[in-house]
Amino acid sequence: MPRSPMTRNTTRGSRDIWIRQTTSNRRVILELLAKAVRADGEGKYAKEEVVHRLIMQMRATSDDVPPDASNLWLVDERLAFHNFLASDKTIKSMPITGSDSALEPDLLALQRTDVPMLVAEGERMPLASITVVEIKRPMASDARAGADKDPIEQALTYREKVREGKVMTASGRPIPQSDQVPGFCYVISDLTPAMQRRCKQANLRITQDGLGQRPADQRPGHLQARAPHPAG
Repeated sequence: MPRSPMTRNTTRGSRDIWIRQTTSNRRVILELLAKAVRADGEGKYAKEEVVHRLIMQMRATSDDVPPDASNLWLVDERLAFHNFLASDKTIKSMPITGSDSALEPDLLALQRTDVPMLVAEGERMPLASITVVEIKRPMASDARAGADKDPIEQALTYREKVREGKVMTASGRPIPQSDQVPGFCYVISDLTPAMQRRCKQANLRITQDGLGQRPADQRPGHLQARAPHPAG
């Protein structure tokens, strides 16, 4: 049955209100982020936990935190469509993998579709993908080779640990070929000279906006290093 003009106007009005509220809320979050990445009066920068909490509550999962209490859009809008997301939790505690690793990614998400979707001739989207986000302290200058100091290597290691444990849905359902599930890694870090050296070692290339680095060949399962703010 066609909706009446009054119903259509009410729906449009509700949508407009939601857009204004969302825009206003995001502006506030961006202002808080801009403040968090600036040096204080003594030239010191906030710890990475400050940036982390702006994105999502620490030591929690998507089962603990309602969607509107997080700001995952600061990393990638697509993270909102997750089957499971963990923040600062050990890999072995996550129901999406059987891994016994005690490593703690800053953020790790599983995104899943119920059925493969045809996107091009002879090509189908994967049934699932995982996303790893590693967050570093603003203007951190200690990045160097090694699993404990290279944030790029850390993110890639987290991804492989989850894959090795066999990826499954949050409800325990198996995912076909889970050891090959695409994995997307984001490193949220200022591109200091030390970080730029790690990007060069990983064969990353500067993005068009100059705020990030990513592989020149963007194949399924990509890696991206990006500054935590759009302005200085």
